[in-house]
Parts: sequence; C-alpha cells; structure tokens
Amino acid sequence: MQYHLAAAAAVIVLALLVPFPLWKWVVLLLTIGMVLSLELLNTALEKTVDLVTEQYHPLAEKAKDAAAAGVFIFTITAVIIGILLFAEPVSVWL
Repeated sequence: MQYHLAAAAAVIVLALLVPFPLWKWVVLLLTIGMVLSLELLNTALEKTVDLVTEQYHPLAEKAKDAAAAGVFIFTITAVIIGILLFAEPVSVWL
C-alpha cells in the first residue's frame, strides 16, 4: 500500500506540473482510486483467510494469490493508463 500511495502522490504532482484537462484528472483519480481500493480488498481477504485458518491450506494460498494477482493486473493497467494520459504532455518537455 505504501508503494501505491507514493506512486499516486508522484503522479498527482506530475499532473499538476503539466497541462492536464479535467477529463484526464477524472481518469487519473478513478485509476488511482481503483488501485488503492483493490489493495485494500486484497488486504481484507488476506486477513480474513488468516482469521479463518492458521494452518497452511492450498485453497487459502490460492485465494490470497488470486487477490494479489488482481491487484497486480490492475496496477499494470494503471501504468498503461498513466502512460497514455501523460504521453502528450510530457513529450512537450522533450
């Protein structure tokens, strides 16, 4: 979660430094919100599994892995969205 928050802060600062229309802010904030929400859901699922069983169980491991994979997949999607949102404004600097 700390990495996601740090990345979100950095991206918001970058968005403040470049020309960013309202629709891009909406997409950016929705994307950040989704990543953070998925991370919280992943944490909730992991804590619930830990509460239910303290012993190793293959299904518990699969549930945790699936939740973590969901966060990972959307994080990759968020990076792609970020690249698409920032490509034009950042290219002006280059």
